[in-house]
Amino acid sequence: MPSGETIERFHIRRLSITPAISLPERLSDVKGLDVVLIEAWGESGRVGYGDALLLPGETPETIEQAWMIACKLAEVSVGMAMADAIDLYAPSHSVAPHTVTALTVAVEVAAGAFVFDTPLSVPLVGVLDASDPVIFDDSLAEVVQAGYDTARLTLSGDLAVDREAIIQAQSALGGSMGLRLDGDQAFTPEDAFSFVRSLDPSGIEWLAQPCVAGDWEAATTVKDASEIPMVVSGFLYNTEDIEIAAAMGAADIIGLKLGQMGGFSTLQRVLNTAGENGLGVYLGGGLQSDLSTFWEASALASHASVISNLTGIGIALEPLLASGISRVNGSASVEVDGQPVLSPDTLEQCCVQELAF
Repeated sequence: MPSGETIERFHIRRLSITPAISLPERLSDVKGLDVVLIEAWGESGRVGYGDALLLPGETPETIEQAWMIACKLAEVSVGMAMADAIDLYAPSHSVAPHTVTALTVAVEVAAGAFVFDTPLSVPLVGVLDASDPVIFDDSLAEVVQAGYDTARLTLSGDLAVDREAIIQAQSALGGSMGLRLDGDQAFTPEDAFSFVRSLDPSGIEWLAQPCVAGDWEAATTVKDASEIPMVVSGFLYNTEDIEIAAAMGAADIIGLKLGQMGGFSTLQRVLNTAGENGLGVYLGGGLQSDLSTFWEASALASHASVISNLTGIGIALEPLLASGISRVNGSASVEVDGQPVLSPDTLEQCCVQELAF
């Protein structure tokens, strides 16, 4: 994908932005969202952006590690051919996947990865909140009224509570939209096995990651017991991970996030590997910026067989983009004249540290 041109310069910022949604309980102590934002320019003058949103326990690298790695790799790659720079970043992907992805995406876009001349639209998934009975009723009504085709319900790991929530959702949705279950790694292998065997599969599109990420044996056991499609997600970073999932029969579908894949070219290789092994694919993160959603929507529009699992535009009050992506009738609408532009207000108000190379 990268052209033969060289990298002219970088501008790297560390931002602190504000959550606009209620974060999961495991992130209840998070008050600000740490972001490393990359701008890369090629010799042609074209600019590309990438970002890494770092959350405790959600990303292998910390914000301090991400900042250090991003700055060092950017500094040494100025003046390099873009393809060579991406090769230079790749070995660091195993320790800092989100940071390396942000750098690589910025360079790939500066190299012309996308031409923004046609409006895009990709479906969003409505989010159900079963944390409180009243809130749950309201969220069920909202997803129906908002025009979504699909709703997502995050499970708690309490078998009785989760079964009742699923039954209520199936009744409220009435077959008018699909129901996706997010296991959120909340189940023991034994409970997950019992749980899937007790489910009425009506209207359920899949159950994603009920057991701890990386436990391939548990994923395989639960999949073999389930009548509904099973997803592994959250810890897939490369083609080797996809090959393991296929070889062990651990999933029907794999869930991917561009933000950890290492860039668009790597994402394409992973998609190819999944297709060769008969695995379905969804793409879409939830805990990410509007810029990451912009790139995922662009990638989804280029791959008709990949399912959108995007749940919103971004999780922060302060957008990274000045414009270009919005929510329209249950879909993410992307419309840019030329190239996307970063929000000057967010850069001014939320920048904690910045360096240029």
